[in-house]
Amino acid sequence: MQILNLVKTKMRTSSRLTKYQIDLISYTTSKHLDSWLELSEFPQYAKKWFLLARNEAFKSDFSAAKLGCVIVYKNHVIGKGHNKLKTDPIQKRYNEKYRDWNITDDSNLIVHSLHAEIDAIKHIPYPVMQKLDWKHVEVYIFRVAPGLEGCTGLALPCPACAHALQDLGIQKVYYTTGHLDKPFGCCDL
Repeated sequence: MQILNLVKTKMRTSSRLTKYQIDLISYTTSKHLDSWLELSEFPQYAKKWFLLARNEAFKSDFSAAKLGCVIVYKNHVIGKGHNKLKTDPIQKRYNEKYRDWNITDDSNLIVHSLHAEIDAIKHIPYPVMQKLDWKHVEVYIFRVAPGLEGCTGLALPCPACAHALQDLGIQKVYYTTGHLDKPFGCCDL
């Protein structure tokens, strides 16, 4: 646990994880993943998608919240993404429509950084998007949280991302909760 606290301290000073930190978090989450899936109602194949989402989260340039997202259709990955500091017009449109910022004085304070779910949607090839039966698409979201036991945190989609997924017709979203007794959650959109 002392090593994880060291990793947490290091995370505050840098947005990039070292290879040692990634290996430590990978080991910790992999060690817990099997037992977590046995406790939950999720099928064992979900482990593969959560591990891919976790690996995608490591690519994030955020220091506080590293999220990865994998979009799956008929047991094939069709899109992967992670949150980024760069802004995005699609994210901005959904944020302005579905999020309440409560900022009255300066709208320049809002940064519409790209969320993992929108990034994954953007990585689905256009020809593939046209042929999908969206109600059979599943989304897996993983949040890497090095300072917490199990190294996971709550990865529930924000209102803007939930509406973006809903607009496509996606109905199932699986995410990490950050709780060891119920580590994964599922929501129907």
